[in-house]
Amino acid sequence: ADMLETDLTSARNSNKQSVEIAQDYANRIMLLQGELDAANAKVTRLTVELQNVEEAKDREHHDHMKTEKKLSTSIAAQSDAKNRQLQLEEDVMRAKNESKSMEQQLVEMKDVADAR
Repeated sequence: ADMLETDLTSARNSNKQSVEIAQDYANRIMLLQGELDAANAKVTRLTVELQNVEEAKDREHHDHMKTEKKLSTSIAAQSDAKNRQLQLEEDVMRAKNESKSMEQQLVEMKDVADAR
């Protein structure tokens, strides 16, 4: 009977130890699950942050391209305006020369008329 009692006590202790080990593993699993959940939340947050940065970068690139196009258009318009100014200056010089030529012809006609 003592032997049976000893075996029963030994079995209870072994069972109690198994329960404690199982409980320890269950606690560790819960801690690891909490850490995993926190890591997943961080991944989600960083993914959203990355998307926001990429969208901002895309907007910045788009704005830069629009600005570059406006600048290019402005430079072309400036060049056209300068060319037009040069053309008008040539036209003015030509008109002045024509005017002087006409004045000269008028003077010559007056001289011819006065001589008669």
